Amino acid sequence: MDLKELINNVIDRIEDLLAECGCEDRRPQVEQELMDLKGIHLDTSNCEMIELSSCTSCLIEKVLEASPVKRYYIESNIEESTASIYILNDTIIEVDRGGGIITLNRCLKELLELLESLGYNVSKIDVV
Repeated sequence: MDLKELINNVIDRIEDLLAECGCEDRRPQVEQELMDLKGIHLDTSNCEMIELSSCTSCLIEKVLEASPVKRYYIESNIEESTASIYILNDTIIEVDRGGGIITLNRCLKELLELLESLGYNVSKIDVV
């Protein structure tokens, strides 16, 4: 699965996903964020990271949890929180309680450094 396919899957199921995530009242913002993501072109010359809102992250995670993509889980050292990292064909998506991040596959090291700076224990990654 690549990012474009993922976003199309989320858009196709948006009604159910909004209800599951409790984000019905944020529908216009979520739809706009998804449309922006659909047309996104990440800068391949650097490790650009795009932040996701908590509602959009929730919708994306619901689709990814039911998809056969490689995923990793990282626990926080600061609070009881887990970040999920999903490896797509073209991008990496990180989802945590507060939102999420999309970046290029080759930027995994930079993403892990960011998560470590936010208090996640990147030396202990659970692979699923």
